[in-house]
Amino acid sequence: MTELPVVVGITGPPCAGKDVIKDYLLEIARGRRLRTGYLSFSGVLLEEAQRRVGGKSEPIDRERITEIAWQLREEQGDDVLACIIVGRIEQAGEEGARFYVVEALRHPAEAQRLEDAFGSNFFLIAVTAPVEELVRRLTSRARSDESPGALRSPAAARELVERELNGDGSPHSINVSACMSRADALIENDGTLPELRAKVEAVFRRIIQPPSRS
Repeated sequence: MTELPVVVGITGPPCAGKDVIKDYLLEIARGRRLRTGYLSFSGVLLEEAQRRVGGKSEPIDRERITEIAWQLREEQGDDVLACIIVGRIEQAGEEGARFYVVEALRHPAEAQRLEDAFGSNFFLIAVTAPVEELVRRLTSRARSDESPGALRSPAAARELVERELNGDGSPHSINVSACMSRADALIENDGTLPELRAKVEAVFRRIIQPPSRS
């Protein structure tokens, strides 16, 4: 019987620090000589967006990605992206990684699908920061694929953060807060990078050496 890999999901609002935490987790795991892998819900969505846009000059920014994610969930189920992720991990089999980091879960059905597939080997990390700090980071980084509307003002950036956290009321919309409520660990990214690294190391120890159950 194939031994299941450890799969660590990361969820959180925009600019909370998901990418940095992913890098820390992979670095720490490699230091333990674990064979690592990385998959991203955002990456899967970008592949689908590029397929749908084709050769058109249509911009692929956050708003377009969000629209495509909604369409996919409506067409194929709210866990459609997680099914793709699970399929890629299962296809790799024992020749693949033993420690995967899966970044940017944005819907509770995605967390449920990963838990169904990997059981106790699935561990979900939620990362957050004060809303004002999220807004500051969002407006200061000004990525080219960011929603242009969100960069107009701090108020617009705050609206985007709140929309990603709470969705629009549709069962198919992004709902990061609902995803975060399922987390096994919460990391507050409100300090320095060394402080964040220490928090990630503490969570990593929980993942690799879970408490014994009597």
